[in-house]
Amino acid sequence: MEQMALNRRQVFIKLKEKTLRLGIQETERLLVGDDLPVRPPGAIPEAEFLMTCRRCGTCAWTCPRQAIRWEQDGRWRSWGTPVLYPVENPCDFCLQCVNACPSGALNYDGSTGKIGVAVLNRDLCLAWQGVICGLCRTACGKQGGIALVEGQKPVVQPGKCTGCGRCASRCVTLPNAIAIQAVERTILDQGENSHA
Repeated sequence: MEQMALNRRQVFIKLKEKTLRLGIQETERLLVGDDLPVRPPGAIPEAEFLMTCRRCGTCAWTCPRQAIRWEQDGRWRSWGTPVLYPVENPCDFCLQCVNACPSGALNYDGSTGKIGVAVLNRDLCLAWQGVICGLCRTACGKQGGIALVEGQKPVVQPGKCTGCGRCASRCVTLPNAIAIQAVERTILDQGENSHA
């Protein structure tokens, strides 16, 4: 009988955990929305970031590359928060923004330097149209985020790409053949990583 009670208890604990997880996910979705901006290195999970960031601009002022701007596209939740547009101005991960952040919204722990991932549109890429180019691969350098296949055709290596934007900033096509997509950072991911 005691074993049966333990099993029932475990079922209710699992049910409670699953319900809590779904509640957190839904809250994050409502708070954050579907379109994540590319944040500076060390940005905490988006929902927490929006509540923690003071919108003081210190991170932007300390960025030597002037890669950080304030969100001003009309999204009321994130207005005034720091964003990166790596296609226009790549991030070099100097981490001066993290060191200057007074609120802890940028908190680089050394575990990952990923702020996004490059997405290549082969229909726009000159190399995939038969023109010798390779500017994106050269810009990526030793990072290894872009590999060449079938001769000189670039392919993004998502596991190695940091989202810095060097490749995209060097692309000469209009519209740009490379975009940087933000990496989703969630409270649940942070919690799961802390238990590992």
